[in-house]
Amino acid sequence: PVVIVTSASATPQPELVRRLIPLKMDESVNQTNAILKKQAEYAVNGKVSDYNEDYIEAQRFLNRVNVCVPFADSLISIFENKSLIVRTNFPRFLDLVKASAAFHQWQRKRDENGFVIAEGHDYNLARMALLKLTTNAKMIPVTKDQQRLLNIIRDNFGQTLTKIQDIDAKVTFMRERWLRDQLDRLAENGFLEKDSIQEAISGHDEEYVRTRDYIAYRYVPDEDITLPTWRELIESCRNRAISTTLHALHALH
Repeated sequence: PVVIVTSASATPQPELVRRLIPLKMDESVNQTNAILKKQAEYAVNGKVSDYNEDYIEAQRFLNRVNVCVPFADSLISIFENKSLIVRTNFPRFLDLVKASAAFHQWQRKRDENGFVIAEGHDYNLARMALLKLTTNAKMIPVTKDQQRLLNIIRDNFGQTLTKIQDIDAKVTFMRERWLRDQLDRLAENGFLEKDSIQEAISGHDEEYVRTRDYIAYRYVPDEDITLPTWRELIESCRNRAISTTLHALHALH
């Protein structure tokens, strides 16, 4: 089953994110202009969007099939040493590969068991989908509001440990209680570092000064997600195989 839920602004719970993937829409001016142009085109022609009947007819010939991914073990190095969510993302990625192979079942070879054999084109399509669905090397989904919050902290405070009150002064799109919850989530996932800072508070007597602890957060730089193309993956596997062979020959000598 496929469930699609739209929302102008939503921050789902982590457990829900493992089941429903947040997909941030393109909110650029160019995309808005392209939408307006298409809407005007439909209005001028007096029609709504239609579907290519050839594609609909072609899908009638698709059968339920089993798919094998012969290169699955070569993908482990891409997903290993990351956050716990890769336990969900890795089989999800394999499912994307299988979905492509099943959809192209009449253009794919089959093994002796009748399984459709996934190939490089299926990997590249799955790669394209995952790069669209994931924005960071941790492969942890980040909602639009969470990304806006991270950008504000990065642009205004850099990697300086900053108390919540100062962050809240820069955030206009969520209340403080919700902000605290989102900061904790981002810290839990490694996008922020949570700590505390002390600040001096002067009393009525100038000689009496006490300190107060504040919860604070520091931005943690993260890399963009990178996935090798099929050609790069094959080349990497070839190099590893050569390296393993040379190591074995060296051991023999």
